[in-house]
Amino acid sequence: MADEWFYRTPDDQPCGPLRPGELLELVRRGQIQEQTLIRKGDSAWFPAKTVGGLFAAAAKPRVKMCCPECQHEIKLFPAACRHCGFFVQQPAWVRLDPAALAAGPAAAEGRLQDVGQRLGGLVRRLVPRNPK
Repeated sequence: MADEWFYRTPDDQPCGPLRPGELLELVRRGQIQEQTLIRKGDSAWFPAKTVGGLFAAAAKPRVKMCCPECQHEIKLFPAACRHCGFFVQQPAWVRLDPAALAAGPAAAEGRLQDVGQRLGGLVRRLVPRNPK
């Protein structure tokens, strides 16, 4: 297929096929670097740095949809969250910066908790505790 990508590991083993999003994720994780040899479909091998916009796209912050109750990722909505069961009509949007993702899942999860705490504080300030 034309949209399938392949790459060579440091020990020169071919890996793939990969969808474009999977290739981008490997760049974000650092498994594919500028000098890594890649190819699209049946083309010749070439350095990853020659793919215009690949490393720029990997450096952009990612945004994902999350359940407003538990902050777990939601793929489709409206739907019930698979983690907490909350029916989500409008997801919360969370921007994850590449530095947090590069630091690992624990750092990204910490970011999500920070966002949840800030949102909770905002709601507590805006909604009266004992309406009369």
